[in-house]
Amino acid sequence: MSKTFVVLTLALALLQRSIVNAQWVQTSVLNHGDVPSIAVNGSSVFAAGSGLYRSTDNGTHWQEADSGLINNLGFYPGVRTFAFSDTDIFAGTGDGVFRSTNNGANWTAVNTSIEDLSLAVIGSDLIAGTPYGWIYLSTNNGTTWNSIRPDSLYSDVTSFAVIGSDLIAGTDGDEIYCSSNDGTNWLHTYDQHFESHVLALAVMPNGIQSPHLFMATRFGFFYSSTDTGNTWTTLQTSQHYEIYSLIVYGTNLLAGTNGAGVLLSTDKGITWTEINTGLPSGIVWSLAICGSTLYAGTDTSGLWQRPLGEIITEVEKQTGRIPSRFIMNDNYPNPCNPSTTISFTLPSRSFVTLKIFDVLGTEVATIVSEEMMPGNYSKQWNAGNIASGVYFYRLQAGTYSETKKLLLLK
Repeated sequence: MSKTFVVLTLALALLQRSIVNAQWVQTSVLNHGDVPSIAVNGSSVFAAGSGLYRSTDNGTHWQEADSGLINNLGFYPGVRTFAFSDTDIFAGTGDGVFRSTNNGANWTAVNTSIEDLSLAVIGSDLIAGTPYGWIYLSTNNGTTWNSIRPDSLYSDVTSFAVIGSDLIAGTDGDEIYCSSNDGTNWLHTYDQHFESHVLALAVMPNGIQSPHLFMATRFGFFYSSTDTGNTWTTLQTSQHYEIYSLIVYGTNLLAGTNGAGVLLSTDKGITWTEINTGLPSGIVWSLAICGSTLYAGTDTSGLWQRPLGEIITEVEKQTGRIPSRFIMNDNYPNPCNPSTTISFTLPSRSFVTLKIFDVLGTEVATIVSEEMMPGNYSKQWNAGNIASGVYFYRLQAGTYSETKKLLLLK
């Protein structure tokens, strides 16, 4: 057999493998029925449906992980939600809150009266939300709980988001509640345009600016906020897909829907693209990312997975957004007082840093330091606490590096 034939055979096999991997593939476990919850802890991915399973090798192999979750009647109560705090994992079920201290190998009940809930961790505290507006706080890993319910809250608590020390609670009424002191006091955010039932919340970091907070509600209405939920902007009302799950990957937003499968937005929720090749129709209850793999939990066909990088590239090609070369544009305005916008273009996935230096070469600000996908980006530098003068901004992405000058005048 010739070397050329071997090489061609290997190349063909790799090509066929890449074609197969470029679409959704059903996992070997939870291959039917509901998968309402998926969560990731380090290199471990947990998927909950008719049982609880864990994979530590990117979905190649799975192990049962429900030891201790079976109740006295012999039933598995079903995990609705997860939360992670240091080395502890918390699972919210129909029979209460359970904790694992060994990455899901065993579980112990820490509260059997709080059920049908949502969970979140803020700092070292554990927050649980339940039907009829009850919110509970534990400061000792679930051993004891205190009610921190807002007086005006009577709706089911469906979701939480955490931005620094701020906690945002979404409900199935037309309301959002925000707390900046572990639930001691709450600010009720109301918008007459909200459609009832907040289905999902997600947070996207935004450099030195306030993070973007995204909210999906019933009937397909979609909102964003850049002030921790105090005010909201409507982003999507034309395609009325109910969004049941939201996750963030870099500057990309992924949504699990009823009627449109999995959607991807590369422009913070303004436009959406379906990424459903190989995925059966139905509801996508849950989404999670572990390493380079995207997982989707459905309502009737179980758990599915797909390489994430190929999804992003596919959508960029469909929308014509993959540029051909690195570009860093001049900042605007220049001179500036006190803020300016720096825009740049990436032709490939790269680890990117964008930093500001003074004339002595001393770093005064880091605007970007993260891995980013191909596309066009705009980042703002607010120099409110910086003295007037000449400064330089430098973009580094892989082997590409460019430096330009800006003038700050106050």
